[in-house]
Amino acid sequence: MDNSLIETKLFRFNIKSTCLVAFLVSMVSVALYGAKVKRKSLRFVSATLIAGLSINAQADPYEPGGAAKARLISIGYNQPVRDPVRTGSEAIVEYIQQHSSSFDIDDDGDVTALTDGLLVLRYLFGFTGQTLTEGAVSSTANRIAAANIEAYIGEQFDTIDLDGNGTVGALTDGLLLLRHLFGFSGSTLIEGAIGRDNSPEFVGSLDIPEGIKERFDKVQANISSVLGSYPNYIYVAYNRNGTEADAQPVFDRLTEVEFWGEGEEAIQQLIDRQSCLGGSNPGGYRTAETTPYSICIENLAFIENPWGATPPRSYSSLWLHYAHEYFHHYQRVHSLDRGLDFQEDRDNPETTVQAARWWIEGAAVAFQNAWFKANWSDLPMLQGKTWDEISSNIASVSDAWTYKTVRRAVQGAPGETAPGCATGWNISAEDDRYDGASTCVWGAMMAVPFMASKSSYKTVWIDIPQDYYDLGFWGAVEKHLGMTKQEFFDAYNEFVRSGDPEDNPPSGWAPPEGDVSLYADFWSIVPES
Repeated sequence: MDNSLIETKLFRFNIKSTCLVAFLVSMVSVALYGAKVKRKSLRFVSATLIAGLSINAQADPYEPGGAAKARLISIGYNQPVRDPVRTGSEAIVEYIQQHSSSFDIDDDGDVTALTDGLLVLRYLFGFTGQTLTEGAVSSTANRIAAANIEAYIGEQFDTIDLDGNGTVGALTDGLLLLRHLFGFSGSTLIEGAIGRDNSPEFVGSLDIPEGIKERFDKVQANISSVLGSYPNYIYVAYNRNGTEADAQPVFDRLTEVEFWGEGEEAIQQLIDRQSCLGGSNPGGYRTAETTPYSICIENLAFIENPWGATPPRSYSSLWLHYAHEYFHHYQRVHSLDRGLDFQEDRDNPETTVQAARWWIEGAAVAFQNAWFKANWSDLPMLQGKTWDEISSNIASVSDAWTYKTVRRAVQGAPGETAPGCATGWNISAEDDRYDGASTCVWGAMMAVPFMASKSSYKTVWIDIPQDYYDLGFWGAVEKHLGMTKQEFFDAYNEFVRSGDPEDNPPSGWAPPEGDVSLYADFWSIVPES
């Protein structure tokens, strides 16, 4: 696999294929042309953008690291993004003028489009060395060497965030700067170049009570403040006893994202296709136009009484559920075009990072509970309640009960045991998959807190997803825990069989109390090779 290099928060990547170069140039060209730049300038920008590139025409643009990945990275799909704070042209211009000296990249005393603007844009597209500087440094520059220019731009990361959404992108901040330096203003400056609103999307049938959407938005905003806001997450609420007319907004949106084919608009189709978390992929799987969506479709009756719970615990259960499913979306976005788990091409590591079922589910369970414990008092319908009134356990992997019941089962000790677990059970590769996994589900998922106790929850939740696109799931585990797949299984199997099953879990088994960001800062994730 010809992996691309993702080095910094600026989404830098080496460009290896003709298709990818063409894609980048076309993206810039369309954006500039859409802003009515003169064709002469457009041709010059396109030429200078790619000047000096060494192109490998044999590279497969659809393999991991190709054009599909480049597109997903360019739109910030796998980066947590806040809503922009500067959205109007006047605010953008004022901000650039206030920090104008910072944008003199080559240090020639002047800030121009075809030097400083191009240097920033090339850098954000991942150009380094001669390909970064060729034809884009003025004759009077004091900062000439590519290494010095790269270092300087890196130092200006926070300043280059022109729209103020907490991240820097070539096709947002880079284009805004270039357009401004070309003299664009008003709508031609900002059109299509302001960072997107990545808030999870709620789509409901017309007969869904308005309060359900309001509560969803508030809870998801809280989850996103911890986990980060990622695009293409859609929560669908429908009424299985409602009418097709009321469900039309749901039908329309699912058709737009190619969740189903033509002629499938019916309540029964929603019932048959109901899932959380399903998905769709407009643009086609593993193409340069891939646009993966995560879709959670749920019935009104479940939303109002999840798992038969009644208020206020029904709200607690639902908020935990929301956190769990959105965490799965977070896991997916970092697998990009490879896919997360064992998909239709399940034995091919080129088409999936081959994340283990026990990690996918166990990490989500651990996160949902850590987030809820730290934030429950700020969530809708729970204010003014006590923990005893609202505590709800829809699943747990890092508590003492799970720890003891699993260990009793595999050690053959007396007392309550975890369902499906028995003496002789060992975690193995069979537990990596959703189909064919052993019946000792809690024993398998308990490998997550074991992993955390050997490293940290930051490793479990952030470091592994950060690296599994390039390294695969088990490659990322080996990088961060120093154990191969078999070594990890052997260590875990030995652990559950050692010591008194009535002992309490070891240090680091459960996530720390309090603010999750203090020990696992999801906003700092940086995909890298």
